[in-house]
Amino acid sequence: MNILVWKGHHSKEIFELTKRALSSDNVLLILCPPRIDDISDYYEYLPSGQVEFFGEFFGKESFYNDSKTTFKETVSIGLFSSGSADIFPKLILYTKGNLKSSNDGIMSFFSETDFKKIVCYPQPYHIFGLSLGYALAIDRGVELLFDVGVYSKKSHKLWLETIENCGAETLTLGTPTHMKDLLSYLDSENLTPCASLTSIFGGESVSVNLWERARDILKIQAPSIGYGCSEASPGVTHLPPGVHPGENGNLGAPLPNVKLTCEKDGLRVAGENICHAIIQNNGIIFPGGEYLMSDIIKKKDDGNLQYISRNNLVLNRGGEKFSLEMIEAYLLDELSLNVVSVCVNDERLGEDLGGLIESPDQESIQNILFKLKEKFNRNFNSHNFKIVNSLPKNSNAKVDRKSALEIVKG
Repeated sequence: MNILVWKGHHSKEIFELTKRALSSDNVLLILCPPRIDDISDYYEYLPSGQVEFFGEFFGKESFYNDSKTTFKETVSIGLFSSGSADIFPKLILYTKGNLKSSNDGIMSFFSETDFKKIVCYPQPYHIFGLSLGYALAIDRGVELLFDVGVYSKKSHKLWLETIENCGAETLTLGTPTHMKDLLSYLDSENLTPCASLTSIFGGESVSVNLWERARDILKIQAPSIGYGCSEASPGVTHLPPGVHPGENGNLGAPLPNVKLTCEKDGLRVAGENICHAIIQNNGIIFPGGEYLMSDIIKKKDDGNLQYISRNNLVLNRGGEKFSLEMIEAYLLDELSLNVVSVCVNDERLGEDLGGLIESPDQESIQNILFKLKEKFNRNFNSHNFKIVNSLPKNSNAKVDRKSALEIVKG
């Protein structure tokens, strides 16, 4: 086997290497984000084969990886999860069948939507961009357009140019944050876009307001919402193009080839889309077609699922536990305020609630405290809340909770 190891941001070279990996039964492509400098601890868990380096790793000496790890199926793509904040980040290995199962399931919701071009907003971890961008474009034989390098306003300019020329046949891929940035860019430049066909928003919960602004201001005729995780390649559920979400966090229905079970500890996902292997903490796990996501999900009467929160974002306030994301969703619903909730140290309680509020109005703090008192019958400390013009973002263009905590503490 040939093992190709690449490091960097989105690049035309990645696309070509992906084509090479997906067209062969003897190539494994490992994509490393910019912050990964060394993967020597992972080699013993990879297949045996000749290792070659590309991107920012170009120039490193090739070598033969002699491994004792055996795989039941051939793995073709390896991606680091954007959720990996550990000292030993999670490397997820996929077969071609994993990626195809996920994309086929997602595309079953697009049977009446004929797109011929994909505009993909970049993320340095490549999960969303590769599996729903590169791999989908290769599998479907459609043109993929994306900006190279670090995420910037150039992506918005590329999107505008594309839809001006062929908006009626364009699918836009991006996170809710990308769409919010695009809306701000259009407003600041006083620009009005041409109409475009459809989109998939994924990576975090989507509000009704954002979906409607995408339709009415961005003029995306049939926006859709995707939900999943890196381990599911990444599709789990989908809200079809043009279907109004009705309420914040509507995830749509399970992909037809995926089985979901809501459990106390999260959402269990089963199907051919589940990754073949996970390397983390000096070991390798083979999920065997099942994976437990640490998300709290509610099944609605219409069969769709609604995102509530992640299990691991919990405030333990003197033994009383609160979901940080549930609080954020509640304040968005009640006050239309974007808030990132954090846990701050408290001498008496151990932890207390803090928050960073995106608002021009200092009175927003008092409004939030009133609503939290109304909801939980608890008084929270106003000194733990700060007003900012915009919430901090990480390299994946998502809200940076760690930076938010530092601002609140400061």
